[in-house]
Amino acid sequence: MDTVLINLLGDYNDHNIIASMKLNPSKIVFIYEDIQKNNEIFVECQKFLDERMEGIEIHGETISFMNKKSIRDVLDKHKSERTFVNISGGSKLNSILTYQVANRMNIESIYIDMSEKMIVRFDEEKKINIEEGFINLNIEDFIKSSGGNILKDNNEIYSDKRIKNFTRELIYDYSEWQEIKKILKKKKYIEYSKLLPYGLTINLSEMKNYHKYIVDKFINKLVSNDMAHVKINNSMRIFLNFNDYLSRNFILVSGTWLEALTYNCIREIINVDDLKGGVVYSWDDQKYGIKNEIDVMCTIKSTLFCISCKDTSKFDENTLNELIVHSEQLGGKNTVKIIVSTKDSYKSNFRQRITETDVNHIIFRGDYTEFKNQLRKVFVI
Repeated sequence: MDTVLINLLGDYNDHNIIASMKLNPSKIVFIYEDIQKNNEIFVECQKFLDERMEGIEIHGETISFMNKKSIRDVLDKHKSERTFVNISGGSKLNSILTYQVANRMNIESIYIDMSEKMIVRFDEEKKINIEEGFINLNIEDFIKSSGGNILKDNNEIYSDKRIKNFTRELIYDYSEWQEIKKILKKKKYIEYSKLLPYGLTINLSEMKNYHKYIVDKFINKLVSNDMAHVKINNSMRIFLNFNDYLSRNFILVSGTWLEALTYNCIREIINVDDLKGGVVYSWDDQKYGIKNEIDVMCTIKSTLFCISCKDTSKFDENTLNELIVHSEQLGGKNTVKIIVSTKDSYKSNFRQRITETDVNHIIFRGDYTEFKNQLRKVFVI
């Protein structure tokens, strides 16, 4: 028996995608008002489902105004002996109208409860049945269904055993790592090689004895973790060469260590469905033409988590708004949004501003156990 699924198109369509993949109908119909934005969203949903569900008809039914008559016309056109109407999408008013029309036409309605991870069916007696086998979406699903493509990620760096071990050693001597980061940013101490892309020279002549001591410890850690080797070492200068781009980027690209720490901490505390770090993505549509990046992303039972990592105090409302916009553009209002930083914001009103949103703020101050506990609280869904 052929199955028809009728969805209400919305700004975010993860519930429509889950219903489509779970029911695996022979035909999928999206209802939406005929405006340019909706037409673009439908094209992206159609493209996404075409790639994952072979041999399925996908139709878009545009209507000028969402009312009971226009909804009834669409349902009457596409109904079969086994038709489901998914009332999860669109506005609340449109969902109510569609449910009323479907009920009068003896067409069964379903609802995707993303928070409870349930597919709910309403039969003729209004009893609720819960469908097992909830379909889980991964990070690529969220990005592609929003019209984007992943260009790269840093999973290779963050998953590297050397990087993981070295990260633990850095936070064990966290106060020293804070000083090392300052040294690496000062031109009077650091000179990058023009001939060797992985090489740099450390000038010791102007350093205090304490700084010389922690630099020596830092280099020994790099060498013992097979991340770098020393070519020249004397009382005035040290010529250091990183062994590969993974090691170089981890040390020299600002904030990478914090992203790696967050990435691997999440891996420890919870069994995620998908996890990526340093995700760079772009939109298909030429009008966007911009590369976007989210530091750490993961999915748990089709809930998307987006994390911005700031190894600085230089973040403010713009950081907050950017995270909200990008996260909800990918995963909708249900996306869990987190800022991980090493300091409070330099803006005194930031704490007040963040309490007015649904963004979580976690500060890493060098205590790994505390950091894990803070993350664990956010990841209880």
